[in-house]
Amino acid sequence: MTRCWRELRNDLEMIPEIVEKQIEETIVPEGLGEQRLVFIGSGDSFAAALVAEHAGIGVARDPLDVLVAGVDGPGDAILLSVGGRSKRVVDAARFLSSRGFRIIAVTGNERSPLARTAHVTVKLVYSDLACGMGAARHVAMLAALSALFNARPRIPEKLVEEPLPFDPQAVYAGVGVGVASALFMVLKICELLADCATWWHLEQFAHAPVYGTRSNILVVYPDPRCERSTLEEYLSAFREAGFEVTTVPVLNDPWSTAILHATLAISSAAETAFSRGIEEPGYRAHPALSRLTRLIYLEE
Repeated sequence: MTRCWRELRNDLEMIPEIVEKQIEETIVPEGLGEQRLVFIGSGDSFAAALVAEHAGIGVARDPLDVLVAGVDGPGDAILLSVGGRSKRVVDAARFLSSRGFRIIAVTGNERSPLARTAHVTVKLVYSDLACGMGAARHVAMLAALSALFNARPRIPEKLVEEPLPFDPQAVYAGVGVGVASALFMVLKICELLADCATWWHLEQFAHAPVYGTRSNILVVYPDPRCERSTLEEYLSAFREAGFEVTTVPVLNDPWSTAILHATLAISSAAETAFSRGIEEPGYRAHPALSRLTRLIYLEE
């Protein structure tokens, strides 16, 4: 048993408690939803922003894109960063605040640069790393966002023990909320193995990338609202083209599905760490780690 396996499994065991506590403790800011909503984050937090967008609540934006192109307003800007130190997220918060947006920070650190920039802070109940990776804290972020908009996601009754393919050669493609889930899975592969899989919208993958993949392993993340016949049309075509297709299960609503998918990604990372004897995530061995960390994070 490796350290990575132990820490990821510990995070998995805490997920039901984290979701319940986050929903219970999240306070909805007055007037939320009465104006335009934009969700902004980087990395795992961008995946969470995409869940909100595909749940039909607002739009997700990359923080650097916001700084370059702006966002139509006024409205509420919900800035997502577990540690509150994501440099461009903080820059985007300051930029939008100067243009009349109300800044709502969702973060695990109420003393962070992001929290100090915000008009309102929503505190995450769990913000720890597992094996140097975001795991259960991503689920806390999803639970907080769902609670802000009066959704109560269903928590899987038990952990799904059958891992998904965790393969940097594979393609991970999604539709609707599954797009966000596919991104989160690819981020975990990049972190743990320091070798990155590819991430696509299902429809866009079919338009040319399908002809140039590195392997025939395709993992498809559906959305519970997707017509079964439409999804099956894609799956059938990909199988006929020689792909080994894994279809990830869904639950009845977007938020529950996103939490299930995140749980499956964490479980798959844990099993990979166990089978490969991984004690430290691969990204930590990168020779430019310190420089790249300074690029994306503010100092404490």
